[in-house]
This record gives sequence, structure tokens and C-alpha cells, in this order.
Amino acid sequence: MGFAKLLVALSVIPTQAFALRALRPQDVVDSVLSKGLGAELIALDTQQNFVLMERALGNFDFNLKGSAGYEYKEAENLTGLANPVDKTLTANLAIMKRTSIGAELEFGYLHQAQNSVLNSIIVLARDPQLTLDSAYLQWRQHLWSNSFGLSDRADLNVARSRFKNSDLNKQESTETLVLDSLRYYWDTYVAQTKLKDSITARQMYKNLIGVVQKRGRFGLDKGGEYAQVMADYTASDNAVKVASYEYIDRLNALERLMQDKFTEDMEFQVPDLVPPLPRYTPVKAEDLRSMKLAQTNLENAVASARAIDWRNEPVLDLVARSTSTGVDQRANAAYSELVAGTRPTYYVGLEFSTPLDSSGRRANEAEARVALGRETVNFKDKRQDVDRRLVISERRLEQTFSNANGAIEVERLRQRTVREQETEYRQGRLPLRDLLETYRRFFDSQTQRVQAIGEYHIALNEMAALRDELVR
Repeated sequence: MGFAKLLVALSVIPTQAFALRALRPQDVVDSVLSKGLGAELIALDTQQNFVLMERALGNFDFNLKGSAGYEYKEAENLTGLANPVDKTLTANLAIMKRTSIGAELEFGYLHQAQNSVLNSIIVLARDPQLTLDSAYLQWRQHLWSNSFGLSDRADLNVARSRFKNSDLNKQESTETLVLDSLRYYWDTYVAQTKLKDSITARQMYKNLIGVVQKRGRFGLDKGGEYAQVMADYTASDNAVKVASYEYIDRLNALERLMQDKFTEDMEFQVPDLVPPLPRYTPVKAEDLRSMKLAQTNLENAVASARAIDWRNEPVLDLVARSTSTGVDQRANAAYSELVAGTRPTYYVGLEFSTPLDSSGRRANEAEARVALGRETVNFKDKRQDVDRRLVISERRLEQTFSNANGAIEVERLRQRTVREQETEYRQGRLPLRDLLETYRRFFDSQTQRVQAIGEYHIALNEMAALRDELVR
């Protein structure tokens, strides 16, 4: 990676100028949403709701089935009335359709043409060549299980509800992705600033070594001063190496998230280190996307449980069928007889079936109860969590704002103390150990400052995400 070599050089020669690439938080968000793998996964998840919708609608598709075959038969039977030879051509076609009111419609047509060598007993009873045309129309109505389509409509309504909420789910997922991207941005900014501060600290120790050596040449140093400052310089050099690794690691992660290639070092553009606290208007929990989705999930779980309850009831179907047939030596005559309806058959009846003991039914009921219970608990938990987070996040925002401003002021004062004590040490009015302790506190204040600034910006983004203002 190009910037890895750059960082090595940066940690060794801090005064050299390098090509920089400006990077703003919005640049990261735009790249993640346009090229990131997370955005692709969100788009695929959105399509999954369309799949579920189409699958639910598929229960009401028209189904067409047909077959055609030719049979040559010389088989005998126990009655002794079998023909020596039967040559039969058969073709049938059926169309079926389920409806949302729990009815199944079926229309079928059968055509048979038979050419036989007749048995001597029945040779006078029928012609050797006959054609049979038959058509039927059947209505099957579910009366108990899936009574009048209650289960089918419930499943369809659940699928439609999920499809309708696809945009909400997409916005929530996108908001989470954007929030994670901004966290990566600020984590990388903090890591880079720590690296720069570590390099500055090492240079300050290096300069102090020169001062100690100069005092030593004039016999003004005290025992152990050179060893003290060299120990702190060595520790600061190690800190630069650690900070370099952390920065490269964060930059690597940001590069992968953005699906971009960094060939130069980054200049993180932060126009306002500590922007003022926003003024928020009150927001109702039930108006938030997360609560709307939780409410919808609970309603869908209730509907699914009811659908399973109705589907597990015993099967009781009302069946009505009308059949018309036509038989003749000539195919056109048989078809005309079929169409005329002179040989009808009508049937109406009830069909009943139920398992005496069904583990599958108990499993379905238990699964529905578990799903409903889970969504009920999730809804209650989500409501309590949203109410709590709206209060806690606002307090955290105030705390991080105060902490960031305080850390900046502490660093300013520590820096002032360093300048004043460096002068005192050069004049021989301050022990080296006191100056080194001031150095350490100053460097700690630098770390606390950049961390506090990063935490405040992350808190701002988290608050915007909680209020559905980060992605609209």
C-alpha cells in the first residue's frame, strides 16, 4: 500500500512535506453508499421483501397441467371380457386457480380415441372405434381449515406489509451503515492526530536532549539528567511506532469500507472541531422508524399466528362438480355431444379429514407462539430502549461537548506551562524531573483532547441517527 511507506517516512522525517488527499465525512459517506459492499447488501436485502411478496401472490397463480399418451394393450382380466387388442390415444388438460376466499376452481378436459379388436362377447354391444370427450368444472370451498381463505389472506397481508416497509428497512439499514462509516472516519482522524502528536512529542524530547547535553558541557547538569531524558525519548520513539501501526490499521479499514485505494496520506478536513450543541425539538418515540418497524413486526406476528391456527383446524371442504361427456364413433360427433351437455353428471358433497395426533400441528402452533412472544418482547424492549436512549443520548451529547471544550482548554494551559518551565529549566531554576513530568501531562492532554473531540462528533451522529435525522 502506498501510504504505508509514507507513514514510515513520516515517523522518521516529520518535517518533510507529502502529497495529501483531502477527506471530509461526507466524502466517506458518499463513497460507502455508492461503492461500498454494505450498500450492495442493503439493496439485496430490499429485493428479498419483493421475493416474499411474489411468493405469497404465487399461491393464487393459475396452474396448467396436461398430458398425452398412447397405450397398446393385449392384457387379460378375470372377467374374461377384455378385448384382444386395445389401442388408446389419451390427451387431457386442466386449469386450476386458488382464490383469496378459500376456494379452488378447476376446469378439465379429457379426449380419448380407442381402436379395438373386440371380444366376441361384446362385439355387438359397441363399435370397435370410439371417441370419448369429457369436460368438468369443480369448485372446492374450504369451510374449516383456512376457512374461506382466512389463512391465505393473512399470509398475503403479512407479505404486503413487509414489502410496504421495505423503504423503512432500507433507511434504517442505510442509517446504520452511514453511522458506522462516520465512526470509522473519526476513529481514523483520532489515530492520525495521535501519530502527529507522538511525532511532535519525540521531537520535543530530542530538542530537550540537546539542551541537557549543552548544560552538561558547561557543568550545569545534575546526575542522571541525561539518562532521564533519554529514557523518555526512547519511550516516545516507541509511542510513534505504536501510533503508526494504529493509524495504518484504521486507514486500512477505512479504505476497505469505502472500496477505495489510498495512494497518498489523508488530510481530514474538520472545519469546526467542536460545533455548538444543536437545539432539538421533542420527538415522539412512536414516530421513529425503529418503532414503526417494531409495531409492524408485532402485528405481522399476530396475523401469522392466527393464520397457523386456522390452517391447523380439521379439513372440511364443500365440493361441487359438473361433468359433461360425449361418446361416438366420430370425433366431431362426440365433441358435439359434449358441448350440447346432453349427458351431464352433477355432484355435491362434503370432504373431511383430520390427523388423530399431529406432531407437525403442535410444532406449528409452538413456532407461532414463540414468534409472537418474541415480537411482543422485542416491541416492549424497543419502546423502553428508545425512550431511555432519547434521554441518555442528549445527556451524553452535553457531556462530550463539555469534555471536548474542557480538554482543549487543558491542553492550552499545559502547553503554556511547558513553555514557561522550559525557560525556567534553561535558566537553572527548575529541576529536569519537574519539566519531564510537565511534558508527560502535556502529551496526555493532547491524547485526551483528540479523543474528546472524536467522541463528541460521534455522539452528534448517534443522536441524529436516533432521531432519524442522519438519513431521511
